[in-house]
Amino acid sequence: MQDKIIIKKITILFIAAIILISFYILFDAQSEYILNLRIKKMAAIVLVCYATGYSTVAFQSITNNNILTPSIMGLESLYIFLQTVVIFFFGSSSLAKMTGMTEFIASLILMVIFSMIVYVLLFERLSANVNMVVLCGMVLGGLFGSLSSFMQVLLDPNEFLILQGKIFASFNTIGYSYLSISAAIILTVLFISLYLMTKLDVLSLGKKTAISLGINYSFIVKFIFAIISILISISTVLVGPMTFLGIIVVSITRQYLQTYKHKYKTIGATLIGIILVVGSMIIMEKLLSYDTAVSIIINFVGGIYFIYLIVKENKNHVRN
Repeated sequence: MQDKIIIKKITILFIAAIILISFYILFDAQSEYILNLRIKKMAAIVLVCYATGYSTVAFQSITNNNILTPSIMGLESLYIFLQTVVIFFFGSSSLAKMTGMTEFIASLILMVIFSMIVYVLLFERLSANVNMVVLCGMVLGGLFGSLSSFMQVLLDPNEFLILQGKIFASFNTIGYSYLSISAAIILTVLFISLYLMTKLDVLSLGKKTAISLGINYSFIVKFIFAIISILISISTVLVGPMTFLGIIVVSITRQYLQTYKHKYKTIGATLIGIILVVGSMIIMEKLLSYDTAVSIIINFVGGIYFIYLIVKENKNHVRN
């Protein structure tokens, strides 16, 4: 009975998402070129929303914390650091040459390697202590952020503007040249993650309970960490850092669906992400004709909401 109610709620989200996507694609489409460009943009948004939604849902289940997201682990800071290093040591001309597949593959490999070092090696050395792994990831993320800020201060103003264009999150500057390979990788990860949905249901009960129920905790957690790192890396390379998108969509999903099943939460988070992003783009671009990037609004609202969640969790902790 509860599954039927959840499926009805997801169906409503799906219909809303399809309507918004169709409206954005077809509204005032004056040429075939504009139509194709909008279709590619919507495809990229769907990929990013799935990557962000699944990563956040899985990460919160592993850490047993509803206010954490993979973004705080330093992957986005690493992306900014890599872009800054290229301009700082080789100049903006080198960054301009690193376009298309070369930049995508290089950025993706480096970010995945870093995440594997943080997640897997530290996870082994810290005796599978997830909280310590998260703490180390936050420290390294802060280190990369500080190094990036230091180098950016020393950059030529013109090169700094070029760098800002690369590291600023925007759905209007999507790298369409590597959209196909991103879709192929994410679809592959999607099929693999389907096997892990029931495992995540058990992991959300806690480490001791999961082990007692026959889950190979160390292996499953490392495997999920690897999937999360790949998805977040692709999302960041596609549209740039979207720190608070995950926390917004997953929190709304949890309150809307009220289920422990990760297959429903992942679908719900993806659809709510699409509705949030595409709806915001329609309001800002089509109705109000503003040039303000949607990512700024999402991160601003998400930052406020994140602070609210921290205060709320703190009050609940004090009461208990």
